[in-house]
Amino acid sequence: MSTRQTTALFVDTDHSYTHLVSVWIFDAESGPNGSIDQQSLEAWMIDQLDVCPIFRRKVYRMPFDLGFPCWVTDRDLDIRRHITVTGLSTPGWRGLTDEIVRIANRPMDRSRPLWELHVINDITGAKTVPDGASAVILKFHHSVGDGVESVALARRLFGDPNPSWPVLDSARPKFRVWQIPELTLRQVRQARRATAETKAAQEDLSSAVESGRVAPTPASRPSTRFNRVTSGKWTFDVVLFSLTDVQAIRRAVENVTVNDVMLTVVAIALSSYLDTVGDTPPTSMGSASPKSVFPVKQRVSEPEKGSNQFSTMLVDLHPESENPVDRLRSIAYSASLEKSRIGDPRSVRVEHTMDHWPMWLVKYAMWRQKRHAARPTQNVGATVVVTNVPRGSSQGLSFFGRSAIDGFGVLGTCDQSGLQHVVSSLGDRISVSFTACAEAMPDSSLYAEAITRAFRDLQQASTGSGGAD
Repeated sequence: MSTRQTTALFVDTDHSYTHLVSVWIFDAESGPNGSIDQQSLEAWMIDQLDVCPIFRRKVYRMPFDLGFPCWVTDRDLDIRRHITVTGLSTPGWRGLTDEIVRIANRPMDRSRPLWELHVINDITGAKTVPDGASAVILKFHHSVGDGVESVALARRLFGDPNPSWPVLDSARPKFRVWQIPELTLRQVRQARRATAETKAAQEDLSSAVESGRVAPTPASRPSTRFNRVTSGKWTFDVVLFSLTDVQAIRRAVENVTVNDVMLTVVAIALSSYLDTVGDTPPTSMGSASPKSVFPVKQRVSEPEKGSNQFSTMLVDLHPESENPVDRLRSIAYSASLEKSRIGDPRSVRVEHTMDHWPMWLVKYAMWRQKRHAARPTQNVGATVVVTNVPRGSSQGLSFFGRSAIDGFGVLGTCDQSGLQHVVSSLGDRISVSFTACAEAMPDSSLYAEAITRAFRDLQQASTGSGGAD
């Protein structure tokens, strides 16, 4: 396994898991009548096992963690322990989202391949989901891949022959007791080299920042109710818009992207929600803005480098801008600065020094990270997380003869990061799904309404029209 895959394995806690959950909605009207049953789903999945290596591979850890984990073939694979078929115990949208959260917020058995497939039959009364539709939920651990690879795998399962993903090697390393001293010494030497390399890369970057050749990393900002130790219980919701409407906003404001538009929607909604619940961050560092700055993490894909390759963008969400269009322009400018910063070769070098860390150093870093996250803090690097995962066209995607009509993602909360967003697009629909710590956001509908209003305000201010799906 790569260093980044391994960090995903060790970052889990007893109340937060780095699962990737991809939800796909299929219209019953386009397929055969009747529900999908367990036996039929098992037979279908048996035929799909060779679509991707992850379905047959499980994690093998070296004794005493003297080397990185690896993927090995599970000779005792039982797909009945990986797939379920169910209905909604409570009809309606809340019943659907509650069932999705129940599936997503549950630990996975690491002695088996790290994937699950769930089907929810006969959905009724669920907002924009047509009655009788089915939801297919694909869940796997972040150590297997990232959100983009999750979508690629789902598209392949549902009939798209084009997507590909990194190959998972399957070879159990040979281990003998007398190798322990040698392997231990190897870890120590590798740690020394990695530490020296990291120090040199950071010094080079610091020098470039001091000379003005590279922009500095955005400073930390006051924490909010979402930047505390999470309860492990989630609230979840999804807001849908027309991609055509989003593109109209993009065209109406010069030099902005679809990502900039959706970041602005989240920014306006977050400010509105925190105002409503009386939790605006205090003034910070002499700023005239009572809300300070909300940095956001976004994924920057580097598919040629394999699984779990992304960089962190800390984007200022400019709460000081009251006009929606001005805020969009400011966010777009801040995002462009961040793209330049993380794209500089010196920043890239620092980012990738971690790829050379030995196993023990990775474990230590993850232990330090979890320990730090479990402590109260007044300032954080990122207040909320926003990741964008385009899903492409819905054409040709089907499940048991039923056509794909919608899709969205679920990203779990963790300590100090209790509000997570996934922006997904499929065909002419774009969604903002969000997961929040239930203690910090007990009623997700209030924030969903804020997202809807934010979009309408931005649409009205930029194009002169209003309304969201």
